[in-house]
Amino acid sequence: ISDNIKDHILEIRNQQNNIEIVVCAIPFIRDRDIRQSVAGEEHQDRVNAVREGISKFYQNLSHEIQIYKRKNTPIIATGHLFVNDIELPDYENDLYVGGLQQISSNKFPKEFDYIALGHIHRNYSINVQGTIRYSGSPLPMSFNEITHKKAINIVDFKNRIPDIEKIEIPKNRDIIKLKGSFSDIKRNIFNYVNDKPLPPWFEIEIIESKTNPELKKEAIDYLENIKNINILNYKVIFLDNYKNIE
Repeated sequence: ISDNIKDHILEIRNQQNNIEIVVCAIPFIRDRDIRQSVAGEEHQDRVNAVREGISKFYQNLSHEIQIYKRKNTPIIATGHLFVNDIELPDYENDLYVGGLQQISSNKFPKEFDYIALGHIHRNYSINVQGTIRYSGSPLPMSFNEITHKKAINIVDFKNRIPDIEKIEIPKNRDIIKLKGSFSDIKRNIFNYVNDKPLPPWFEIEIIESKTNPELKKEAIDYLENIKNINILNYKVIFLDNYKNIE
């Protein structure tokens, strides 16, 4: 972030050079951006100080935009952080939450007409009005996101009242996880028909009950030489090896 808070206020002008909208562009805020480290500080004190610093930064920006509010100019704020009002599955918590940059949605000043957030990968509305939301990533970022419906949000302002339309992004590539015996995997791949414009991405887990080095070699040769699909990750697992480890 800039030493001069006004650097974060961007005026978006039309062809007549009139201000149509103001964006308070706020990047990922790091610990050192907003506070001094304190020797002997407890972890929770540090967490609280960072979160308070983030909230204060948004509050300070809200004071700077009063001139635009008086002119009824729509105001958007951005943010790259985790809003802890969200309930996510465990694997997504592991992916997204990390770090200290977590605040509650009620910490955002009311002066912002729309708050566009980044950090989590799914399209997610935080408040009932839909004016605080994550757009999410436009493409799946991992095989755990296969079921996510990716979307963009079109926000149209009439004065300072946002009209929000969520538009689902078409799937141009299949992303598929396959798990089963070697014969099951071969059958599923043989029967697969690609109806998308891009070749599919596969993650494959071959699971067999008994260790068989010849089968493992055959499976790896098959997976590494198959045509027309992209296998990004694969494993060959023998369950008796896991039992021996236990």
